[in-house]
This record gives sequence, structure tokens and C-alpha cells, in this order.
Amino acid sequence: VVRAVTRSNLEHSARLVSSRNISHLITVPSLAATLLALEKLEDHFAALKTWTLSGEKLDGELLSRLHTALPNCRFVNELM
Repeated sequence: VVRAVTRSNLEHSARLVSSRNISHLITVPSLAATLLALEKLEDHFAALKTWTLSGEKLDGELLSRLHTALPNCRFVNELM
């Protein structure tokens, strides 16, 4: 859980995903869009197999950018 979203928080979270070999992640789409701006996202998220996006509308353009950045990851849209 990230309380205040800052670039250093995001970079730390990305390194954590990498160091723990996290394979499943759940975020809101707006956080996913922000994470796309990080350098080496594909390296940090190399072990990620499934990314669930929930809580907000996921637009097609963002989904396309996610697929391009992480082609081996499955994206699940769980808008409730």
C-alpha cells in the first residue's frame, strides 16, 4: 500500500516487485499508467504473470501501452 505516491515510492515499489519475484499484482489503472513512466519497467516486472486492474475504468489506450511494455503479462480488467 502506497500512501503518498511519489516517484521514489514508485521506484521502490518496482524494485520490490523485482526483488521478490512477484508474479501477480493488483492496482488501479491510474497507478499502472504512472508506473509505465518508470525506466526499466520491463526489467522490474519481468516475473509478473498477471496484473489485475480494478477500481477504475481501464481504457484501451492504456491497455495497449501495458501490453507493449510487458508482452508476457496477462492483464485482467475487474471494474466493479
